[in-house]
Amino acid sequence: MVSADRATVEMGALVKFQVELAFDSSMAKPKTRILNRYSGRCQLTFVDEETGRSFERQPYDTGMLGTQWADDLVLLTNDKRVVLDTLAVHFLSEEGEQLPSGTYSVRALYVNDGGEKMEVKVDPVTGNTRRQPYNGPWEFWSGRVESAPYAIKVLPAAPAVVDVVIPTALAVDTTTIKAIPTPEGWIVPRPMQIAWRCSPDSTQVIRVMKRPGFALGRRWKLESLVGGKTISDFPHGVGSGFLDLGDSFLHPDVSSQLLAATDSELVLHLEIFETSNQPKHLWMPEQGDFKVLWSGQVRYRVRGGGR
Repeated sequence: MVSADRATVEMGALVKFQVELAFDSSMAKPKTRILNRYSGRCQLTFVDEETGRSFERQPYDTGMLGTQWADDLVLLTNDKRVVLDTLAVHFLSEEGEQLPSGTYSVRALYVNDGGEKMEVKVDPVTGNTRRQPYNGPWEFWSGRVESAPYAIKVLPAAPAVVDVVIPTALAVDTTTIKAIPTPEGWIVPRPMQIAWRCSPDSTQVIRVMKRPGFALGRRWKLESLVGGKTISDFPHGVGSGFLDLGDSFLHPDVSSQLLAATDSELVLHLEIFETSNQPKHLWMPEQGDFKVLWSGQVRYRVRGGGR
């Protein structure tokens, strides 16, 4: 059985689905009594009830490696109900294909190959876990099962305006990190470095137009210039916000060049983008339908230029 947290949504929605399995012992081999939830996978198929057009969607994957837990091996009895983890499904595909407006019949396909014949044991005293071969008397269920249909209505949606807070100034500090004693009693001198961050007191709000279901992201790169020439374009990053970057120290070599020059500058390059590739571990937003919505700079004169 498959169901959703909402029966009516807009295009590009993120919907949470619940899948429930029921075990019929009369349809299985006599010794089949274990379900390995860790090795199970779901796929959802949406069929437009008017046009018959079909769309497939996978549950959202964070990109992190999964971990098998002690309760992943479920002992099955006749008519045993097993509720899977909630499945978050983006109606916008990773490639940028929208699920058009309409009324859909949704089915969940559950596939399980049985997985490794392993179980996780928890030490009741320490709480530590260990994986070990399953030596019990039962066999692991494997197979494919498709749910009954569930009706869901998708309403039209248009691009919408989104307010985004961006920094307009850098907070820069020229500081000396104190020498640190080593366990042997030596003193290790640390070089002069430049610390920087986005100033939380200097911001402005800009407006961008984002398509339904697309993820909004921020990309940045700090450029260090001496005499108008780039000596470094690191660090850089991609994520959800600029103001939460935190304090960061430039490399000592870059810091020394900036401080020794008569004309040096820091330039923070900013971009706001939308992508159909949803945020995840080791996110590569350009792999989806990617579009830069806004770009700008924040400049800070370290030496020269009348400062």
